[in-house]
Amino acid sequence: MLAIYCRISKESESLVNRSIENQQSLGISYAQKLGWSYKVYKDEGLSGILKKIEDRPGLNKMVEDISNNDILGVFITEQDRLERDPSVRFFLIDLFKKYNVKLFTNSGETNLHDEQGEFMGNIMSLMNKFYVQITQRKIKTVLQKNANEGKVHGILPYGYKKNIDKRMDIDDTESVIVERIFQMSLKGIGTNKIAETLNLENVPTRYNKIGEGVLKTKNKHTGKITITNKKDIKWSGNTVRNIITNKTYKGLRSFGGKIYECQKIIDSAYWKEVNDNLKRNRNNSGQSVRHKYLLKGLLECSKCGRNMYGRTRVNKKDNYYMCSSKRYKLSNCGNRSINIDVIEKFIWNNFFKNKELKNLFLKNLSITSEKDKIIKSLKSLILKKDYLIKQRDNLI
Repeated sequence: MLAIYCRISKESESLVNRSIENQQSLGISYAQKLGWSYKVYKDEGLSGILKKIEDRPGLNKMVEDISNNDILGVFITEQDRLERDPSVRFFLIDLFKKYNVKLFTNSGETNLHDEQGEFMGNIMSLMNKFYVQITQRKIKTVLQKNANEGKVHGILPYGYKKNIDKRMDIDDTESVIVERIFQMSLKGIGTNKIAETLNLENVPTRYNKIGEGVLKTKNKHTGKITITNKKDIKWSGNTVRNIITNKTYKGLRSFGGKIYECQKIIDSAYWKEVNDNLKRNRNNSGQSVRHKYLLKGLLECSKCGRNMYGRTRVNKKDNYYMCSSKRYKLSNCGNRSINIDVIEKFIWNNFFKNKELKNLFLKNLSITSEKDKIIKSLKSLILKKDYLIKQRDNLI
């Protein structure tokens, strides 16, 4: 099977042979030319200079499939689609050699055992990394200059828009929503309830207006990457809280460690009153009770794939692991919650007390297949990567 790897760091990079669609189309044509089956791996909006393979889900999955001996060859349109960092290149080339995986580009098959070709590829990788670093430095300088001149870039805070001079103006429609959020908060309405109200009224979020593209979020417990279409993103309690606490709305914009004045939507004194009240609402909610959730970050909803998080009270009125989709009515997948005491007792009894599950787990480790050993070996190599990078950098 031919692995077709496609990557693009941003939409403006969509030139010939650069767009995801073009890369995929060229790869499929090449697979048909070889008479091979194929599988496409994509990383959209991710830089090739990322050093951690796991930060690029598409590449990470391809590496996993290679270690499972499912891949005979890899197709990329150009070298910089695969990597723009020598450490990533060295790891991947060694992996390809280990599993006898061929590498193809638009120019044909790359001889991975040709010393001169490998040397030139390494030089190209260094040049690609240098180019990215120089470009990032230039962009940072331009953005800082624009900030000093009052110009803005990127996605602006909700309630603002960019005028023809690239300066920040108040959006008349969105600013009304911002003012309403502050008013509701001052009345003691919680951030989750405010978000629920806005969703029920179909008030579009900033991402809804952008429409195109996806938003990637990484689970801090499992490392799993979740991809959501921007047009489907709803209001959340955190979004509302971030608006209330954002100093931009009282006329102070932060960029590059500096503070710049901008048009205010909320009077400074009123902003402080609402934020002080937000803290009081938190303090008046009663004594904080922390429950050490045994399965925190380990449970996943079987229906929608979201995390399941624990919720409990002293009086046990709430005492369950629930799908995170239930936080918002419009996204509720409908899956049932699990009683905390029941499932945690099951784990304690069968894993730690009578050790039935633990013994099964250890037995499974003792009969680990060759494939699993390879995966473990691969993970071990990744852990050693940083040390090897330092050694190589010293040699360079």
